[in-house]
Amino acid sequence: MLAPIVEIFCEVDDFCKEVIEKQHIKLLRNPERKRCRESRLSISEIITILILFQLSHYRTFKDIYDNCLIRELRYYFPFISYNRFVEIQGAVIPLLSMFVLSRNGMETGIYYIDSTTLKVCHNKRINNHKVFKGLAERGKTSMGWFFGFKLH
Repeated sequence: MLAPIVEIFCEVDDFCKEVIEKQHIKLLRNPERKRCRESRLSISEIITILILFQLSHYRTFKDIYDNCLIRELRYYFPFISYNRFVEIQGAVIPLLSMFVLSRNGMETGIYYIDSTTLKVCHNKRINNHKVFKGLAERGKTSMGWFFGFKLH
C-alpha cells in the first residue's frame, strides 16, 4: 500500500478531536443506552481505514480487509473481525463526510460526476423491448454493458 498512512491518520485524528470536543458540549447522553464500551478501534482509525480503501485498487472492502489490513497493516491498527468493523463503520459516516467536505479545494467549475445505471432490460432482450424505444440506449460502465439510462 503506497498511501501515506501516518499523514492521513494525523489529519483525521486532529479533525476528529476538534469536532468531537465541540460536539461533546452540545450532545446529550442517550439514557436508553446501557453499555458504553469503547471499540478497540478509535473513530480516527476507522475513518483512516475507510479513506485507505478509497485510495486503494481493491474493489470490495472484504478484499482490502483480508489481503491488506490483516497482513500488511496489522501493526498500525488493532485487529477486530470483519463483521465487527462493518457494524461500527456506519457510526463514523457523518464525521467522514464532514472531514471530506472540510478538505475541499478551490472551486474550479470542473467536477467529476459519477453515474449509476438504470437498466431497462437484460441485454438479450434489447431487440424485443418496446417501452422505452428510442429513449434507452446501450451503455458501458466499469461493470460491463447494459441497456437503459445513465443517472448522473
